Amino acid sequence: MDLHPHIRALDVVETFWETFNELGNVIILNPIIVKSSFPIRVDMVRDAAQKMTQRHQSLRVRIISKMTNSEGRKALKRYFIDLCDNAEVIIREEFLSTQENQNLEFENEPVWENMLVKEQNEFFDNENSPLWRIRMMRLGKCGNTYRTCFIGSFHHAIMDGLSRQYFWTELLGLCALSNEFPDIAIPKNRLTTLPKSVCKYFPSSLKVRLLKPFYSWRATAAHGVCLYRKLVAPFENPCSIEISRDLYADFKKSPRTSILPIKISKELLKKLMSKCKERRIQLNGAIEAVSALGLMGLIYELRENRMNRNSGDISELKDDDKSPENQRVKELSTTLNLNCMNNCAPFSIRGSDCFIQGGEGNTIIPIRTMVAINCRRWVTKDNPSVRPETSKDVETDLMNVLEVMQNNNNSGTTTTTTLTDKNDELTIKNDSTECSNLNSGDENISSLENTEFSEASHPNRSRSYKSHSKEFFNNLNKINISLTKLNSQSGEKIGPSWLKKAVSKVMSPKNKKSKQIKTVGLGSYAVLMGLDMKVEKDCMSDIDKMWELASNTNKKIHSIVDSKDPSAVTFEWHVISGFIHDLANSPTRSDKNRLLMQLGDPTIRPSSFLVSNGGLWDSSPLQELIKKINSITTEQEVMMEVESSYSCVAQHNAGLNMFAHNIVTVNGELCWSLQYHSNITSKEVAQAYSNHIQKYIHLLAES
Repeated sequence: MDLHPHIRALDVVETFWETFNELGNVIILNPIIVKSSFPIRVDMVRDAAQKMTQRHQSLRVRIISKMTNSEGRKALKRYFIDLCDNAEVIIREEFLSTQENQNLEFENEPVWENMLVKEQNEFFDNENSPLWRIRMMRLGKCGNTYRTCFIGSFHHAIMDGLSRQYFWTELLGLCALSNEFPDIAIPKNRLTTLPKSVCKYFPSSLKVRLLKPFYSWRATAAHGVCLYRKLVAPFENPCSIEISRDLYADFKKSPRTSILPIKISKELLKKLMSKCKERRIQLNGAIEAVSALGLMGLIYELRENRMNRNSGDISELKDDDKSPENQRVKELSTTLNLNCMNNCAPFSIRGSDCFIQGGEGNTIIPIRTMVAINCRRWVTKDNPSVRPETSKDVETDLMNVLEVMQNNNNSGTTTTTTLTDKNDELTIKNDSTECSNLNSGDENISSLENTEFSEASHPNRSRSYKSHSKEFFNNLNKINISLTKLNSQSGEKIGPSWLKKAVSKVMSPKNKKSKQIKTVGLGSYAVLMGLDMKVEKDCMSDIDKMWELASNTNKKIHSIVDSKDPSAVTFEWHVISGFIHDLANSPTRSDKNRLLMQLGDPTIRPSSFLVSNGGLWDSSPLQELIKKINSITTEQEVMMEVESSYSCVAQHNAGLNMFAHNIVTVNGELCWSLQYHSNITSKEVAQAYSNHIQKYIHLLAES
C-alpha cells in the first residue's frame, strides 16, 4: 500500500469519523428508490461507478496508519492514499424473495430493511477496499415503470448529505446514458480532487489554543476524560434517563440502527412552508421545534403509561406480550435505581425532577441536541479561487458526456474518448499530474494548485516558462500577420473562420480568468454544532408558544451559522474532535478504546437528537439530461427520477445521539428519516415518537 501516493494526513474531524468507524462501524447509510422507464442492470451501475471512480479522487481513497514522531513523542498518524488505476468498486445485487417480501409487509418494514442491516454489519477494510459501496435490488415493474432500490454506504470522512445527492445524480445520469447508447463506452470526464478537511477553513480561536496543553495532558490520564466531560461535554441528559435502554431496548433483535420513514405530502409541506414564510421563520426552525415537541410528547406518554401500570414494562405499547425478554425487563425495572446525578427521581412527576426546571409557574424542559452544519459557505473564505462542486457543475458534466457519446454513436466509434469542460482544459491537465501529490503527505502544506512558484525557488521552471512564452507569442504574431494578409481589402474571403475563433479564444482575458477557478469534488463538508434548547412545558399545547420556540431556535442557529467567522459554530466540535484525535492517535494508551467507548456508550448519549436537513434534492441536472435524451431519440420516451431518499448514520455501537432526524425534500415531498437504535429504543417507542412529530406538524401547518 505504501507504493500508492499519499494525498494528505487526516485532520482532527476526519480522525473523529475514522475513530468512531473503527469502534462501531459508524457509517452513512442512504437507501433511495428510483423509478425509470427501463430496467437498471447491475452491469450498467458497475460501469457508471467505475467511471465515477476514475473521475473523483474521493472515491479512490483508502486510509492507512503509520507510526510517526509528533512533538517529541510517538503518535499514530492516518493518511489518505490514492489507489489511482487500482481503485475498485463494490456493487452487489440482492434478490427479494416472495417470503421476505411478505415478512416485511407483515412487520410493516421498508423494503430495504434487510439490506440496511447487512450493510451496517459489514465493516470497511480501509486499507484494502473502497470507503464506499452500493447494494441494489430490482423491485419489479408496475405498468411501464421499473422501480429499483439502492443503498449507498459511505465513510463519513469522504461524504456528506449534499455530496451524496451529487453522487446519485451523476451515477443515475450515467446509467441513463448507458441505456441510450449501449454500444458506446462512457468517456472519461473532468477530474476532481479530494477537498481539504473542513478544519482547514476554520480559524484557530484563542479558546482552542488555550485548550491545547489540556489535550496532551488528558490524553495520558484516565481521569482527564471525567474532567473533559465536566468542562466541555457534560453528559447530564435527562432524556437519556427518561428513555432508558434498560426499559425500552428491543431485546428480541440484534443491535442495529433502523429508519422509521415519515413522508410529508406536498400539500401539507406547502402549508407548513407558507406558515413559516408568514412568520419569517425558516423551515429548519420549525423542524427543530417539532423534533423537540415530539420528544416531549413521547416522554410524557411513557411517563403516563408507567404510572398507570405501575411498571416499567415496554409491553404497555404492545398487545399483552408476555415473552421472557419482556418479563426480564419488567423484573429489572423494579430493581433499577433510575436517579440522575442530583438524586432526582426522573420518573416521578411530583417532587424533585431533573427533567423539569423552575417552579410551577415557569416550568422549563432542557434538551441537549445537535445540528449538522454545511460548511461549504466557508470554503472560499481564504481562497476564492477554490469552490466546491454545485449541481450546475454536475449537469454540465453530464451534458458533455452526452455530447461525446452522441458524436461517437453517429460516427460509429466504440472506444472511450476523453472529454473535458471547455473552460477547464488547463485545469484538468494540471489535475491529472498533480492530484496524486497533494500535500506530499504533510497535512500543513497547501495543495499544489494553490501554490505560486517563484524564480528563486524554481529557476528551471521559470526559464522554461519564459522560453515557451516567447515562442508562443512569436508564433501568435505570425498568425496575426497571416490573418491580416488573408483579410485583404479585395473582399475575398480567404481566412478560415475557425482559425480566427481559435486565436480570439486564446487571447481572451475572460477565458484565462475562468481557468483560475478550481472546483473540488465530492467530500465531507459537515460539522456538528451543539444546541441546548429550553422548552417551556406550555409549548406542548399553546400554538403561539410553539411558533415562538421555532422562531427562537431559528434565530439561535442562524446567528451563529450566518457569521463570516465560523469559530462560534465550530468551537465545541473542534474541542471534541481534538480530544478524540489525540486519544486515538496515542500509541501508549492501552485502554484508549475503553475511554473512547465511554463517549459512545449506548446506555447514555450526550445528545437527545440530531437534526440534519439536506434541503431540496436538486433534480434539475437529471431532468435536463433526460429531456435532452428525449429530444434526440426516436424511440420510446425515457424517464428516470428519484422517488424517495432516506438516510441514517449507524450509531448503535458507538455514537452521540439517542435519535436522529435526517431530512430531505424530494419531488415536493418531505422524506423524514427518524433514526433509532434497537439496543436503546424499540420500534414501538420510535413509532410513538413519529406519531407525536406528525401531530405537531399538522398543528403548525393548520394553525
